[in-house]
Amino acid sequence: MNAMERLLTRPLARSSARPLGRSGQFMPITAMVAFTTVIFLVAVVNVYKVAQAKLKVQNLADAVALNIASQMASSMNKVTDLNEWMNHMVDPGPNAAPSQAGTVPDCRNINHDLPPISCAENASADGHLNMFTTKGTAAAYATLVQTINLAQDQFINAYNNFIGAGTGSNSSVSTQSSLNSILIGDIPELGDPGTSVFVWNSQSGEATSENVTRAAAQAAGGAHPSVLNTSGMQPLKFQVRPIQVTYNTTIPILNVPGPNVTKSLGELLSSSNQNVPAVGWMEPNPDQPSISVNAASGHGVKTRVGAGAMVIRVIAVPLFGNVIVKAQAQAYVVDGSGQTGTMVYDGGHPRPVFRPTYWVKLAGA
Repeated sequence: MNAMERLLTRPLARSSARPLGRSGQFMPITAMVAFTTVIFLVAVVNVYKVAQAKLKVQNLADAVALNIASQMASSMNKVTDLNEWMNHMVDPGPNAAPSQAGTVPDCRNINHDLPPISCAENASADGHLNMFTTKGTAAAYATLVQTINLAQDQFINAYNNFIGAGTGSNSSVSTQSSLNSILIGDIPELGDPGTSVFVWNSQSGEATSENVTRAAAQAAGGAHPSVLNTSGMQPLKFQVRPIQVTYNTTIPILNVPGPNVTKSLGELLSSSNQNVPAVGWMEPNPDQPSISVNAASGHGVKTRVGAGAMVIRVIAVPLFGNVIVKAQAQAYVVDGSGQTGTMVYDGGHPRPVFRPTYWVKLAGA
């Protein structure tokens, strides 16, 4: 038997190698599942972190808008309150019923030389209305009212500083620092690094895309304390409603009553070559800064005295770097909630009443 035949007839040797197993695929699959799980968890954490930041930033924007609108309402309340105070300058006496706040005082049996402001007007020398006994007492009354007007001006300037719109530039350091101190004092979280705040109280000052971009860049810089932009704020405006009064005169030598004279309180304080100041009670100027808000029950958009705020914050997100979160809100002084010089009729004569009851609410709430 040759070698070839022996090779062909020899039984096959049993292989000593074990069959291939599947255990080598476990590690790659486990790694893929673990990686996917980590990415999913990171995504969930990031979504939660961003959602929480958005909620917090929205709450901050609501708080800022309400804070500034409340300062504006306080300014209007203070002016109206001092108007009403001029109805209570003199005690009516132990046997007279005191007048109630927000109502027309009883103009009978008053001190004619120190009348309630609602009883002082007499533009037609009507004998049934208040008459000052002399020109001197009328001028003294004019000086008193003018002093109160000056106090009202001081309160107006103070509150305009509180909202970041004082007598100087809207972006001046003093007005910004006043508002910044109030906001951070009331809302400490606004002082966190990476926070930028933009506020406005007029449609022309509303946040634009350029403002938002700039504020986002400032926030990304991580400034501390927060960056506050008050360039959109305008001062609240008030005007004096002049009052005409009438006083008695006496004819010299004869010492008999002369003709009654009617003048404005401002005329009593100025000479012929001076500008006549406006002296009386104060009311909001019709040319008041205002914002557009959605009216209740879907009755369209209306303009209101109020404030808007945008808060922008930069948050660090794992794997994705910094994310900018922003929110805005508006709050306004409710129309008709207070009255400044609303005229009512007393015995056929118009009398102003003053009710300092202004309040605010969030727009769209």
